[in-house]
Amino acid sequence: MKAELRMKKGKKGFTLIELVVVIAVLGILAAILVPIIGGFITRATAARDQANARNLYNCYAIAIATGATDCVSGTNLSAVPTSVVALFGTLPSGIRYNVTVTSGIIQSVTFNGQTYSRS
Repeated sequence: MKAELRMKKGKKGFTLIELVVVIAVLGILAAILVPIIGGFITRATAARDQANARNLYNCYAIAIATGATDCVSGTNLSAVPTSVVALFGTLPSGIRYNVTVTSGIIQSVTFNGQTYSRS
């Protein structure tokens, strides 16, 4: 009986093998999950940029159709000649965009590498 009590008293915490196994399992889980989460982030960023390009497209289409001011810079778009083929700009966040125009009609908007065009 005394021998059993001595063994239980001396046994505290986890063994080195148990800790190594836990660390190995966590490492395997991390190796599997990090690329998956990275893919989610990449797809979410592309979807965000596509939505922003669509919003810029709609904003410029309305501004050109009504002769209103530019959505970003505040310049009057009614004075833009129909021969203009592209409008460039930079958003306050520093991201550049490009609006492609043909005969006064917007063809596409490129925003942070994502292009949106009304088809």
